Amino acid sequence: EYIVESHNSDDDKNLVYLGRTSYGTEIYVNKTVVESDIVVGIGLLEPHFFAGYSGGRKFIVPGVSATKTVYQNHGYRMLSNPKADYGFLDGNPVHEDMVEASKLVKSYRFILHVVLDKEKNIVDVFAGDVYKAHRAGVDVLDRYVKVDVPYEGDVVVASNGGYPLDRDLYQAVKGMVTASRVARNGGVIVIFSECRDGVGHEHFRELASISRDPHKILKYIELNEPLRDQWQVQKLEQVLLKNKVIVVTKGVKHSVLEEMNLIPASNADEAFEIACREIECRKIIAIPEGPYVIPVLKSY
Repeated sequence: EYIVESHNSDDDKNLVYLGRTSYGTEIYVNKTVVESDIVVGIGLLEPHFFAGYSGGRKFIVPGVSATKTVYQNHGYRMLSNPKADYGFLDGNPVHEDMVEASKLVKSYRFILHVVLDKEKNIVDVFAGDVYKAHRAGVDVLDRYVKVDVPYEGDVVVASNGGYPLDRDLYQAVKGMVTASRVARNGGVIVIFSECRDGVGHEHFRELASISRDPHKILKYIELNEPLRDQWQVQKLEQVLLKNKVIVVTKGVKHSVLEEMNLIPASNADEAFEIACREIECRKIIAIPEGPYVIPVLKSY
């Protein structure tokens, strides 16, 4: 017989303060987790658009932490670091802060993580020490997901990895960030995402619509944090500072996309017609698996 507990990040009575990290993040963690004899993290390893990779330390922060802890770890300063991106652990303040936080939970001593192929079959398993096994898994995952790209694209076409990751526009930011890695400055991103659940988060929509200028939205976040969904908007605005983004979807009204400074398109033909009006479409890169891939420019 097992007890299933759904973590509530706003339930102060069930959160324990464990201290601060060197980044100043206040670490509040679920009381049940803290008081357990041993905590085992079970999940999968995949790229993550500002923590570098999923798994390991993420089971504690943000997994079973307080809202205020998550806000601080996902804060403006942290995500402004260029290494708060896919594929980076060393030097990534989000990751390093998470590691410090999870080490405060003395009972968190074991993980069981898997690597999946694109058909969701298990191709490798990693078990053992939270940090050593996580690193070993990341090293193997990199062999599957890191792909050399010989040039920056005028146009970069990406999906958001299919269902369930393309269920809403909030999640589709991940595919945009992936594409922007190899799009040239001033280039165009075309993102395909079903968005069956629409925008997904109303706070995300509202914050991303407060200005036509990404600089002003970023400054607003910096001056007014913590804000609900600010991390997703911050990553979106970082993309929009560099690239125009065309969204091919039937799940979000064109007017809503335009409010969020995105360019709507109903199909691929329309998207490419728009893209090639914006820029000379000489070098085109396609990323069918979207955020499940980490494209790496060969010059890096």
